[in-house]
Amino acid sequence: MDMAVAEKRYTTISGVPIEPLYGPEQLRDFDPRRELAVPGEFPYTRGIHETMYRGRLWTMRQFSGFATPEETNRRYHYLLQQGQTGLSVAFDLPTLMGYDADHGLAEGEGGKCGASISSLEDMEILFRGIRPAATYFPIFTEPSASLLLAFGYAIPLRKERARGPAQTRKRALQQVGRQRLNGPRLSGPSAPAGSLTPGPSARALRA
Repeated sequence: MDMAVAEKRYTTISGVPIEPLYGPEQLRDFDPRRELAVPGEFPYTRGIHETMYRGRLWTMRQFSGFATPEETNRRYHYLLQQGQTGLSVAFDLPTLMGYDADHGLAEGEGGKCGASISSLEDMEILFRGIRPAATYFPIFTEPSASLLLAFGYAIPLRKERARGPAQTRKRALQQVGRQRLNGPRLSGPSAPAGSLTPGPSARALRA
């Protein structure tokens, strides 16, 4: 082994030392059944599905959303007709920051970088004619993730829908850490912003 390389100290970005070589001596207390398991079982080190992509292709989706809910809805129908198997919702800046489209601070920003959503009705229009049970809707947003996730679960509960919330699949990405470090938008102080994450997750699991 090159001595110059062997003597150099390597670490992860968290400062954890990385040895030049790993062998059985590093695995003396390793329990394969508990820590490795089998594909499709916790802790999912060998994949989240038993047969992985041999039995289930990955979801194909394009991050999309612009202008009004009606225009974005037409785009979603087009994408699904072209073979997409999922949708990634892009919201405009006022929606991301929790402002209605008619708020003074939203002037000039409505619908520019994503769909403009100010109400449950807007969210219903966004997904009109799209079957929630057949399509996975990730919601990529920041401070308003909790509210938008609630909108998404409320849609099937409306009188004209027979499906229940358990048949819909959604994901809300609350990017508190990324936005605090390098994002263009702040999510507020780290501690209270971070506390928003577990509550909606727990309620969604119970829904």
